[in-house]
Amino acid sequence: MATARDGGAARMVKNYAAVLACWELLCEFAGIDDAEFNLARDLTAEMNAHIQETSAEREPWVWITEILLAEIASGAYRHPFLYRTEKDGRDVLLVRTQHVMHHLRSSPGLKEAWNGMPVKSDRVFKRQLKEAGVIHRERVDASINGARECHLVALDLGRLEEYGLHTGRPEENDLAVH
Repeated sequence: MATARDGGAARMVKNYAAVLACWELLCEFAGIDDAEFNLARDLTAEMNAHIQETSAEREPWVWITEILLAEIASGAYRHPFLYRTEKDGRDVLLVRTQHVMHHLRSSPGLKEAWNGMPVKSDRVFKRQLKEAGVIHRERVDASINGARECHLVALDLGRLEEYGLHTGRPEENDLAVH
């Protein structure tokens, strides 16, 4: 979630790695089965949350996507979107980056967030999504609520979760949402 130049995040990774190394050495010395505790998973989640909370240089696409997912979950996102499972089995969220940025810019409750964002262009937002590897497919067309929507991006929900961005996935029979 932080840029490669974020020295604070790099130090946190080293510190958490040291704690994990100590734990593994303790388990080996004491004959403790780590599978019982799964500290590595919990420690990694805690580290990512810590980095997310403290990083001054979080990637702007993360902020934007966090807001998008929260707006969708609350029912406040007014533009077309669609959750679906692709032919290859990946769960995706289809959105148009232009709509996402318009929503942020025009929603009164998001004015402060918008003013504080270093990225205000849908092209830059889309480029950052690509660089992060969370776009499964580009230029996707889909029918959403009976209307044909073009130039959507398919955001890979699994990849988003790797960045700590979670969305409530609809039931299988409710994949078309808006």
